[in-house]
Amino acid sequence: MDKSEVARQSQSRQTRADAPSNRLALIHLHPQILKTIKLSTHTNKIPVLVITGSEDDDYKKKVSEYGISILLQKPCNASQVLSEAKKLLQL
Repeated sequence: MDKSEVARQSQSRQTRADAPSNRLALIHLHPQILKTIKLSTHTNKIPVLVITGSEDDDYKKKVSEYGISILLQKPCNASQVLSEAKKLLQL
């Protein structure tokens, strides 16, 4: 692989990293990590779908304040998660 090919691939990876709007984060996380994601200019446009089993209204309020896209309460079924994820990817 020559230098121009390496540079092109590197630029392509950087472009993808700078354009997160077509990605969806589905991870288990602590609210503080969510806050970090939403405060970073590199990741704040990534839609985040939170699925929680918590009945704690303070937790729900905290994650909502950090800018989550959707909050689903457990139990939820796979078709509901898929439907909401598809909506987020169309934003």
